[in-house]
Amino acid sequence: MKAALVVGCLAAVLLWVWLARRRFQERHLAWLVRRARGDITRARTVTVGAESAALILACGVLALGVLSEQLWAAFYVRIPAAVLVLALYVPYAAMLAPVRTAARLRRTPQQRMVDLGAPARVADRIARAGRPYAIAGSVVMLAAVYVLFWHHID
Repeated sequence: MKAALVVGCLAAVLLWVWLARRRFQERHLAWLVRRARGDITRARTVTVGAESAALILACGVLALGVLSEQLWAAFYVRIPAAVLVLALYVPYAAMLAPVRTAARLRRTPQQRMVDLGAPARVADRIARAGRPYAIAGSVVMLAAVYVLFWHHID
């Protein structure tokens, strides 16, 4: 039963990430392209800054949830904190993840940015700068699921 909760939550989160990424990706990529202003160095700086700030904020929210549970037994802070991270940060981190399909059915983030008017070099730099954060988002997703089902895992 306990494993079914965790596996079910992971499946639901992955479905949400897929739906949310498709919904919000174009707006976020357009924001990154506008902030880059055609400069390759600025594109990397903006991407790393935005993704790092989001990662630090997500880890802080999870840490707040864990500390509230440990110090005050405040599960009512831990559970919403984990759900908030799963609902907002994990899809955000997955937006610049590389697309790996055999038939190339989906457009890559670089192709989407070029469609939005970014030079190809800027789009490539933004995508390369965001790839490590997609991996970090996967790790944060696993940590948030663990924090969410803390008492059911033991």
